[in-house]
Amino acid sequence: NAARGKRNTTLEFFKLLSACLVVVGHIGLYGKINLPYNAAARFVIPFFYISSGFFCYKSSPEKVLKIVKKLLVVYLIAELVYNIYNITELINFGGVGAILPYYASICNLGTLKMYLLVNLSPTFEPLWFLLAMLYCHVMQYFVSRWRIGDRLVFAFSALGLLALMFLSEGMNALGRPLPPYYYRNFLIMGYPLMGLGMFVRKYKERFMKLHTGPLLGLIVLGLTEEVLSALYLGRGELYLGSYVVAVCLMVICLKYPELSFCRKF
Repeated sequence: NAARGKRNTTLEFFKLLSACLVVVGHIGLYGKINLPYNAAARFVIPFFYISSGFFCYKSSPEKVLKIVKKLLVVYLIAELVYNIYNITELINFGGVGAILPYYASICNLGTLKMYLLVNLSPTFEPLWFLLAMLYCHVMQYFVSRWRIGDRLVFAFSALGLLALMFLSEGMNALGRPLPPYYYRNFLIMGYPLMGLGMFVRKYKERFMKLHTGPLLGLIVLGLTEEVLSALYLGRGELYLGSYVVAVCLMVICLKYPELSFCRKF
């Protein structure tokens, strides 16, 4: 129908696929295939942030605030679910008396700072993504409300991505890997990647003029770089190839918004 025609079903399909790749990555695969799989699938987090930034570009403060509220609801539900799971596990292995000591151990100034500054949830570590996404949209709310210009946003994003690349892949290459929370947070990873998505949105027409063949070739090169970097430099949260794959995939979704097999899925 006409309303459905306005949706980018290709983008929706690849976002769904990316979500599945994340789930499989957290479950893990057996044998030596797990490391290259995890490395190749690292593009999905940039892809989510880039697509979010793409649709946030030039949005009104009111619209961004609605997204913030929705993200907050989703995050609180996720925290509730995981805390119920934690409590169930505590009761199963330590009885009811294990609940209070556990929560007392994680309710301190140190965990609070990690929670607020680098989005590291004390109850379930993978929830950093939802919290970081929430923070990023709060930042975008003020960017929109204070009418901060594109140049400043893009400059901040470029510096953040350079810092992200150095702290993740660069420190691995130097043989001094850092804990992921140093750079896997809203300030160094999240908002700069959203800014990259805004950059793609601003120059959408130019990106859509790129030929599909080179874009597919860059995706293959990006995936290859991710795997080789993980195998020979050390496992990281993100690799240079992650950005390349995510941007090229986003552009392909823009060029072909109604691929037939994506509509079927």
